[in-house]
Amino acid sequence: MIRSTAALALLLFRYWARASLPSRLRRDKARRASAGLFRIAYFAMMSAWGYAVGRLVAALGDPAERARGVAWIIVGTMGLSVIWTALTRGPTLRGEPSPLETTFLDALPLREESRLAVGLIERLFLHALGAAALVGAVPEAPARAVLSAIALSTTGVFTGEALMRVARIVVPAMTIARARTYLLVLGQAAFLMCIVQAPSLAKSARAGVLVAGWPAYVVRAIAEGEGFPLVLAVTACALALAIAGNGVAERIGYDRVDLVPTGRPRRARQELLVVDRVDDVLRRREPGGRWAAIVMMIYTAVVSVAIVGFAWSARRAAADQAAAMIRGACGLAAFGAFVVVTARASRMAARDVAARPLLAPLPIEPRDLLGGNVRRLRRDALLVALPAVLLLATPWPVATRIEVAWRVGSLLLAVVLAGKAAASIAFLTVGAGSRRGPGASFVVESVLVLVPLVGVVTAPYAWAVVVPLGALGLVAREAGRSGLRCVRWLDDGDDFERETPIWRALLVLAAFQSAEVLTGRLVGLSELEEATKVAIAYGASSLVLVALTLHARRAAPQMRLLPERPAWLAAGAALGLLTGAAAAGYVLLARRLGADLPELTGVSRAAVAITAVGVAPFAEEMFFRGWLYGSIEDELSPSRRRWLAPLLGAFAFAAVHPPLAFAPMFVLGLVAGLLFARTRAIGPAIVAHLVHNGLALVLAG
Repeated sequence: MIRSTAALALLLFRYWARASLPSRLRRDKARRASAGLFRIAYFAMMSAWGYAVGRLVAALGDPAERARGVAWIIVGTMGLSVIWTALTRGPTLRGEPSPLETTFLDALPLREESRLAVGLIERLFLHALGAAALVGAVPEAPARAVLSAIALSTTGVFTGEALMRVARIVVPAMTIARARTYLLVLGQAAFLMCIVQAPSLAKSARAGVLVAGWPAYVVRAIAEGEGFPLVLAVTACALALAIAGNGVAERIGYDRVDLVPTGRPRRARQELLVVDRVDDVLRRREPGGRWAAIVMMIYTAVVSVAIVGFAWSARRAAADQAAAMIRGACGLAAFGAFVVVTARASRMAARDVAARPLLAPLPIEPRDLLGGNVRRLRRDALLVALPAVLLLATPWPVATRIEVAWRVGSLLLAVVLAGKAAASIAFLTVGAGSRRGPGASFVVESVLVLVPLVGVVTAPYAWAVVVPLGALGLVAREAGRSGLRCVRWLDDGDDFERETPIWRALLVLAAFQSAEVLTGRLVGLSELEEATKVAIAYGASSLVLVALTLHARRAAPQMRLLPERPAWLAAGAALGLLTGAAAAGYVLLARRLGADLPELTGVSRAAVAITAVGVAPFAEEMFFRGWLYGSIEDELSPSRRRWLAPLLGAFAFAAVHPPLAFAPMFVLGLVAGLLFARTRAIGPAIVAHLVHNGLALVLAG
């Protein structure tokens, strides 16, 4: 059994290390880069996320509320382990199974106990989420918290395995395949919300009735230690029953085969067989295809109705509480729309690639194919987010209603743009506009959709949504333009580039933003000041930006550092002084108007100074002026609109900064772009950037 377990574990680790991350930075090599780093990053992100939720629960002042919050984390960890394991082990239809579920393994003399043991490793993210959340919620007993979380998630994994195996004995496999999609979405969302919303659920005594039984006893056992051996004993008994259930199902036997539809599909009407309707016909033949968007729409509607009901029952709710509920509902709608459109965009792209030999002889242009996908994804995104309009029925004061109006309006516009962006990115990266085969998905590229979408729903002010909306619109336009420009017809060969230079630069920008978010999550576990955390995260991600820029632009003309005339360096310093003084005045004015800006003292001032003066000017100018500016300029030169390059470059530069800093950063980006356009060297832009940041720090504090 040890050798069998080691072999399966090696198979799983190799699958994790090799899958899902194509190399498009070097067109002369067909290698695939390792995705192992991304899985490690995902593990770290789940741990940081869980710990942050636990810290919020631990910060609750009322001991009863704190106990209810820990109980909700326990219920979420257990339920998520059961539902995720059970439904991902179910039979699939036209899907790619887990490496532990491939039919090839059934032909090998492997022990089933080994597959179950390695399944625990496969669910490593669940263990990390639950353990980190409980450690953050019960910091006085970290050992008992970790042991309890691992015991609960392990029992949940084996219970989910047993439930699915027994179900595959008594329920037809096709029925399970059709039902698992709906149950997976609903179950995962419900139990994940138990963990994420534990601090909010803890404040409701009525909702606490649901966790007043065994979860409350487990909470007391973890916090006080009394009764903890009994909890471990009961968990061990439940684990033994789950293992026995797996053994019984294995002895009886169950169907492991990946399903293929045996019935004749319903015939489609001839008027439906047009490009933008073909996907609807195909979606009806797949389990969960029609209902994914509807299920997420119902979930958004339930949350919105619950908030409206709470608003009418407690009309004098605090302004910060009402704002948090509104942001939560809009965030849920945005996340649901993102999940639906990215999943369906990947499936659409896979169909396009699979059907390409059949579509090539037909008079169908790539524009028609992409346009049909965009229309369908826009409709699905709006369907998911539209119930948020119900929030307008709240009886809160006029100021709160105005906030609801602009948040819901920006949400609907953002999900429409996200639908177009997801369809265009999938078409370019894994669809008819790419070289990759069916079954792939876009991973890193989805950050270009997710980051501005999050920026819209978390914007502190109405005017702050303009920047992420503009960024999302530019990404959608560039992805679609890049795909249609590179693919002339569906039967094109593979002898030309599949991406424009701007799109390749945007991929590096997505990796930079991902590194910033991940580093911020990891640094957030420390006790440092908020400004210090931001400085460390931005500094680390800037180093990633430098490395990716130097690697990815090697085919571009060599980057010049110094201008032909040294006087331009002095001009850069002078312009940096002007923009820095203007930025300092902007900061002081924002503070007088009540903007929440952190005060820099001690370590935080040093950390921000090192990042803002020693790292950011070099990293950002190398990318935005040394690479992105030239790519934009080359794309605009045939249309004689090269004067737009400084404006677009300045907007992209300012969009990666916080919303409050957009105006001064846009001015700095415009000045740096004009200096680069005049000298074709990044040295003056670096000097202007460095002087700007230094002076702004000194004057504004």
